[in-house]
Amino acid sequence: MFFKLNKGAFSRLAVVAVIVAALVVVGGVLLWRKPSPRPPEERTPVSIPVVVKPVKKPVKPPVERPGTVRKPGTVAGRIAIVIDDWGYNNSHCKYLSLMTETAGVAILPALAYSRDIIKCATQYGKQPMLHLPLEPYNSKDLYQKGYVLTTEMGEASLRKTANKILDEMKGVAGVNNHTGSKGSENELVMATVLTETRKRGLFFVDSMTSDRSVGGKVAARLKMHIARRDVFLDNRNERVYIERQFAETAQVARVNGYALAIGHDRALTLQIIIEQMKKLTDQGYEFISPAEYIKKNEYPRH
Repeated sequence: MFFKLNKGAFSRLAVVAVIVAALVVVGGVLLWRKPSPRPPEERTPVSIPVVVKPVKKPVKPPVERPGTVRKPGTVAGRIAIVIDDWGYNNSHCKYLSLMTETAGVAILPALAYSRDIIKCATQYGKQPMLHLPLEPYNSKDLYQKGYVLTTEMGEASLRKTANKILDEMKGVAGVNNHTGSKGSENELVMATVLTETRKRGLFFVDSMTSDRSVGGKVAARLKMHIARRDVFLDNRNERVYIERQFAETAQVARVNGYALAIGHDRALTLQIIIEQMKKLTDQGYEFISPAEYIKKNEYPRH
């Protein structure tokens, strides 16, 4: 039996048939092609912590710098300290009694307590010295005539003034210059000072207030041994600065064998000297007097 379809119904049936056929084809394709996994090299790597046991290696001893190796029983370095500008008061004598090691005590002449300090220094095992005023280039201090040895003096006047001051300061073991940036550059001044110092059996320390001092040159001509300052401890009256200067002094002594440092009669400086003497002796340094320093560390070397 045949059904008779009109033209519009046949068209709708054809459209439905096409859609069904398309769905069947797509479903077949999906069933036939299974999704493949990503290739291994495309996968995101996962970090896995790896525990590696450290390999024990022999520990090498630290490399010692030259001059820092000290054998048992040897001295790390020898240090001489000179403390300038004594004589204005005697209240600081207590610091000398607390210093466990020797030092030079440089005393200005003709001050109210100059003689007292000579006695104080001697009593506590320190070396009293004359802090001899030499002419500076610039100074705000006003001194009476004949107190400072100047470059304008002739040889006779220089000798007379030097001997007058030395006579007033009997009991000193040596001399160093107070100021003298100008005087220490003058050969006549230095020759007179060194000659009169040697006549009395005293030692001399050049404070090196000028790096152009002729003290060494004149001493060589006179065949005389003197000492010269290596480090100024307290150009700044500050603890950190002074301690750093002491460290520099120790370094010079460690490298060269000897060092001479100059400080001043100030409470802070004196307290730090006491502390550093103990600290550095514990580290193997030896403190010696300025006189012994000159014997062991000849300058200039002849």
